[in-house]
Amino acid sequence: MKLVPMMITLLLAPGAVLAQDAPPPAEEGPPAAVGELFVSSAKEGLPITLDGEETEWVTPAMIGDLPEGLHTVEIRQECAHFLVDVQVKALQIARVEADPVEGVGALRVTSEPSGAVVRLNGDVLGASPLEVFDVPCGEDHTLSVETDGFLTKDRVIRVPAFNTTDEHLKLEVKSFGVLVIGVSPLDADLYLDGEKVARGPITLEQIPNGPHDLSVVREGFVPLDKSIYVSSEAVNRLDLTLEPGAEPAGWVAPGAESTEPADPADTADSTEPVSTEPAETAEPVDSEPDVASADPAPAASEPAPRAAGAAGPPIGRLALNGAVSAAGLVTVGIAANTYLGAREIYNNEFLIELDDDAANEIFETKIAPQQRTAAVQGVAGGLMLAGSAALWLTTDYTVVVTPRGASLGWRF
Repeated sequence: MKLVPMMITLLLAPGAVLAQDAPPPAEEGPPAAVGELFVSSAKEGLPITLDGEETEWVTPAMIGDLPEGLHTVEIRQECAHFLVDVQVKALQIARVEADPVEGVGALRVTSEPSGAVVRLNGDVLGASPLEVFDVPCGEDHTLSVETDGFLTKDRVIRVPAFNTTDEHLKLEVKSFGVLVIGVSPLDADLYLDGEKVARGPITLEQIPNGPHDLSVVREGFVPLDKSIYVSSEAVNRLDLTLEPGAEPAGWVAPGAESTEPADPADTADSTEPVSTEPAETAEPVDSEPDVASADPAPAASEPAPRAAGAAGPPIGRLALNGAVSAAGLVTVGIAANTYLGAREIYNNEFLIELDDDAANEIFETKIAPQQRTAAVQGVAGGLMLAGSAALWLTTDYTVVVTPRGASLGWRF
């Protein structure tokens, strides 16, 4: 009988029972530990890399909701770099003033085949594979690789700072192809790589495969310049037609000298102007002309007499002056040629030689002797030129202009 009141109570107050069984509301945790980061730089608009990932932010930028802790801020540019670790604290603003530092890059060159000569901007670096450092950033560099039996390969590259740029060049075996050129008009001149090869249509054999420059020229027609590629696997044929018209102003045919007229200002500077005034003459004693005189030129037009005591005829002194000057110039030229020979050995043998002992032997037996010889020749040539200058300075010349022309007098 005691169960009945209990059942009645459950039926009458079900809500009370349900309220007692409901779980208590969850309590709110502490606020997330986040902070903010302000990044600025002297130059605005620099992209910001945060914790190794590129972002959409650029300087200056306020970056919010960063978890508390250490973060890495990085600015990457082609020729400059900035990297710093910054501590972000909850509810605080951390600050970074980025100041990228400029630098240089490194270059690693490999080739197929290996052992090829590597040049950068025309300077020999050595044989591939190789790695060079301190390559300037922010400018174009011409990389060239060459070896016997293969076509030289050139490439324009840029080397970013604080990184190593890898360049692999696969060389093409040097072979030869046939080039057939048909041209209209039939008497047009053909130039291949700056050298005249024919007038009119022609078949050229033993043309190295690879790129070439072709020019077609004829007076009265617009010149045609064309870059072509000769393949060794087929007969290469070109049919070219010139359009009537004038040559562009200043255009010069390959291998020909400029035909532009000389600048009038330059001509005026280099040419002695001809006076339109009558030449000054001596005052005549008698107003009547001297009919017996066969030479109407005044006495002032005669060459100045030589000074007393001068040894030898004037022509001998002039010959001596000229001989000493010529000898000095020739000796200096020989010295320059000897130095260039030593320089060529340095570039083509010493720098390429990988064995240090062999390189030292090349320097001691080939380069150093030629350098000493060039120095002696240079000093000798300089002394000769100095002596010739002294000879010319001690010669007194007088130029007299008359109606009949000009006369030259000298005194020693």
